[in-house]
Amino acid sequence: MKDRGEDEEAPRYKWVALIVSLLAFVAFAYGFQIAPPLIPYILREFGISNTQAGLLMSFVLIPGILLSLPVILIIDRYGAKYIVLLSLLSTILGSALSGIADSYLTILAGRFTLGVGGAIIMTATPTIISQWFTKKELGKAMGIFSVNMPLATIVALPTASSFSQTFGWRFLFYVSTVLGAVITVAFAIAFREGPLGKEKKAIGLRQAFSSVEIWKSGVIWLFFQASMLSFVTWLPTLLIKFQNVPILQAGLMTSLLSWTALIFVPLYGFASDRLGKRKLFIVAGSALMSLAFIAVSLNSGPLLLASIIALGISSAMIPPNIQTLPSEILEPSLANVGFGVMTITGNIGPILAPPLVGYILDATNSFFYTIATLSIIAVAGTVVGIYLKTR
Repeated sequence: MKDRGEDEEAPRYKWVALIVSLLAFVAFAYGFQIAPPLIPYILREFGISNTQAGLLMSFVLIPGILLSLPVILIIDRYGAKYIVLLSLLSTILGSALSGIADSYLTILAGRFTLGVGGAIIMTATPTIISQWFTKKELGKAMGIFSVNMPLATIVALPTASSFSQTFGWRFLFYVSTVLGAVITVAFAIAFREGPLGKEKKAIGLRQAFSSVEIWKSGVIWLFFQASMLSFVTWLPTLLIKFQNVPILQAGLMTSLLSWTALIFVPLYGFASDRLGKRKLFIVAGSALMSLAFIAVSLNSGPLLLASIIALGISSAMIPPNIQTLPSEILEPSLANVGFGVMTITGNIGPILAPPLVGYILDATNSFFYTIATLSIIAVAGTVVGIYLKTR
């Protein structure tokens, strides 16, 4: 039997599979991340509270809880191509609906529709990567793939802050619609199924779902996503409100987090491949994140910028290493189960956290308490990581 690392097709095509999977995620992530800089405009137009504004992010993630299990079964039976194309069409529709919304409920419907596409993309695209890359280079591949959200955020935050002043907040949702259409065409032309996903499964779906370590990985991802999404969602508003930062500068300062991650995420993925230690990066990253959040909450001016960069460096340890675990704990042909679990848990935290942070902001009217809450969430991720049984 041919060793899967010697598969002749993978070396020729695996990088194409990685790129189109990354672009598919970016199509969703850009539409997701343009909302935070637009919150002040949406607050004024629809007369909503900060807690309601937080739902603009949370509503995108609700479908991830509802659809992840069906997505796992569909991928297992039919493969990833057509369901990812369907998800991309949903992201296009969601962005378009948000752009034409004439009420708060309509824009929530648009965000939910975007989330339907995102639920599929978040499960299917990392599964595609695990079907093309062997374990010895999976950290590097996931390191590159995991720049998806930072890359989208880097583009989304400054463009949303700038273009909204000139063209209005709706224009950004139209840009997201066009971007999704272009990426959909590219994915349809370039995508092929990976060879590792066709291998015989050593265990069944039920056994894969019962893996304690997969669920621990999912809980760590829950806390990571909850803290980081809340930070990106509320930092522009907090900077404008408490630090008297102009809206464009607030978007640029928030994007520093993603610029830093864009550099360090691939490096950490490569380093974990070389060292063979995923847990070390996961635990250290979560612990350092908790300290960085406290630094952000206490500082202003240049020290605030340094604290945001420190948060970006520390948080970059998590995605490339946590994303390798489904394939390593289970096997490539069942990685979709692990990614489905992580999609479910990784959406529960962000669904609850932004409205909670908005509530804390409403209740305390405090920059410190709002950001310090995120440090507590990061500490919880550190504790779970310590008990993770993996290398």
